[in-house]
Amino acid sequence: MAGTPTDLLNRILLALSGGGAALANTPAFLFSSTITFAANTTPRAANTVFGGVLQLVSNPAPIAGQWIIITDIEIIFNFVALPVGMSGFQLYTYGVTPPSAIAGAGTFSLPSGDRASIIYPKGISLGNAELARGGGSVVLQLNNINTVLKLTGTSLFAYLVTIGAFTPAAPSETATIRVRAIAL
Repeated sequence: MAGTPTDLLNRILLALSGGGAALANTPAFLFSSTITFAANTTPRAANTVFGGVLQLVSNPAPIAGQWIIITDIEIIFNFVALPVGMSGFQLYTYGVTPPSAIAGAGTFSLPSGDRASIIYPKGISLGNAELARGGGSVVLQLNNINTVLKLTGTSLFAYLVTIGAFTPAAPSETATIRVRAIAL
């Protein structure tokens, strides 16, 4: 949606103030990705990349270069129990595949080659994972984030980074990350 900087600011303020009726025709996006973990029990240190580079895709896709507000993030880990020591995560978002291409279980850093492609360098603190009520899955959910980003393309790329050290379960497991956003 084109407009002046003032138009963009007014849309941001309206969205953040709960002006939902005025945003009824605003496109919404659900970016998602599945992470697969190899079977192992190698302890994960704090500041470890969880699953490597993630490409989060939405259908319908946003327009390349579009401004969005990330409203909610949720992760459903297909773990039957909360791994010992698992706590919070940080999500670092990029406009393109990060040039560093840190593999899963690698140590996160923001090298000079990644600086041009990161779109939220501080990262989004996601809080602590917990066992879902009734068990069967480990979940992490953060609502009302309201972080404004400008997309480079039509996908988001990200690193999910551990805050604390933990030991994963032995079997191969998966997780689904979903990022909800609205267009500005």
